[in-house]
Amino acid sequence: MNNTSSNNTPERLTVTITQAALNTSALPNGSKHFMSSDTVSDHVNEALDYLDEHTAPMGLTEADAMLVATGRLNWLLKAVRPSLSDTFTADEIRQLGTCLGAGPVSSPDISNLPGVVLDDLGIEPDAYASTSVAPLVDKLQALNALERLALADAIDRVCYCATDAVLPISEGFAKLGITLLENS
Repeated sequence: MNNTSSNNTPERLTVTITQAALNTSALPNGSKHFMSSDTVSDHVNEALDYLDEHTAPMGLTEADAMLVATGRLNWLLKAVRPSLSDTFTADEIRQLGTCLGAGPVSSPDISNLPGVVLDDLGIEPDAYASTSVAPLVDKLQALNALERLALADAIDRVCYCATDAVLPISEGFAKLGITLLENS
């Protein structure tokens, strides 16, 4: 059984979450989708479930189980990224990144990328079809969960770590194996 602190966060992850929360102080918070300690703590239960299922039963340490999880996630992202090629333009990626705010993108936002765009722009879901973001929203709605995860990860890695002056978005995505469409 996991020991928990006063806020029901398991002790073994309390320090990690606290450190992550402290590292968010310099991030912009103009968007309601900016990273907070909630972004990190959203994943605590999933991480603990994984650790519980992969440590004692498999004879792994927590560190080894986290390395296995990270390795598997990276393999999965690499396998899925090519399916995103020739779907989005750099302008659409830039707009999505702006709507998401500073990364990393939270799981609730990953599962609702179209809604995040509409919400951030103040567009009602039943009225988006006549707006300029309709093509982007339609593309996001067509993605499956793994593709949304791979897209969010690519945005985290490219859009929040570089600017077009340093590394154009299309080049950053190309380095990840995702070819973007030409802007129209």
